[in-house]
Amino acid sequence: MGNCTVAIRRKHSGRTNGFSTIVDINLSASYATGGDTVPLAALGLGMGRLTSLMLQSGVSSPGGHALEVVNGATEDVAPKIRARDVASGAELTNATDQSAQSIRAEAYFSALP
Repeated sequence: MGNCTVAIRRKHSGRTNGFSTIVDINLSASYATGGDTVPLAALGLGMGRLTSLMLQSGVSSPGGHALEVVNGATEDVAPKIRARDVASGAELTNATDQSAQSIRAEAYFSALP
């Protein structure tokens, strides 16, 4: 299973009922079928729950792959980023090196009750 690496660029506090972080996400060196996992701790989760992960408006990697977020079953389960070939629409092959592929995103966290 591939895990994405994340670099936090900016943290926003003071959002109503939570906060957000701007991050750069790189896919893994061994892409996993179904998508690479984005570890919650790497997003700067702190004491909150992930409400949403919004990819940059281009929603494609430098390699031209279409990227999509696959949300976890709950706010406590890490999301995945799935990559597809733009021409065929097929998901990228398992275990391929996608570590040069990155996307900027914003992660929104809700405050714990």
